[in-house]
Amino acid sequence: TSTEKDGTPLRVFYKDGIKLKSDDGDFDLSIGGRVIENGRFFTQTSPNDNTFYNKETMIIMKGKVFKQFKYDFEGLLSGTTSSMNNSFVGYEHNDVFDVKIGQFKEPFLLEEMATTLWRDFAEKSVATRLAPSRDIGIGISGKFLEKRLGYELGYFNGAGKNANDANDDKDWAGRLTYAPFVKNKEHVLNKLQVFGQGTWGR
Repeated sequence: TSTEKDGTPLRVFYKDGIKLKSDDGDFDLSIGGRVIENGRFFTQTSPNDNTFYNKETMIIMKGKVFKQFKYDFEGLLSGTTSSMNNSFVGYEHNDVFDVKIGQFKEPFLLEEMATTLWRDFAEKSVATRLAPSRDIGIGISGKFLEKRLGYELGYFNGAGKNANDANDDKDWAGRLTYAPFVKNKEHVLNKLQVFGQGTWGR
């Protein structure tokens, strides 16, 4: 469906969520989310009770304004506790330079950066407990050499998600990625990536 005002059509459609998009590309909004419910059942010798519980209910709103200004807001309800996950705005100049500020995932562990929807397993590995996740800060990223070489660099509070920063020390996190066959869709190693990453903080 579409509506029109001042000569600019706005299309409303469904593709992995509700989409609103103007034909001139100046406005783009996606509304979606996911629900993950768990059940736990034990033998009679267990001290725990059999139960169903809400592991994750996510509401996501993200998009772009005037093609290059982007935003991402992601609310989470886990059990009976609510919190904000992503909450940032940014400017995407081109493939080489993208900047964002707010709360988002630090560019470190690949598994932690991947959304729950695309991970191979429903549960994260123990490695995610040792790596940084979301934090408040500023980050830049981009890709060179026809998107074969990518970089990400961020400067963060170091206090974690939705946490007050109680000192002047800050954390750095960065990643460098090389995907030699990403432009060849038919290549058997099209998805191959080689990357190095690191964090520094005190």
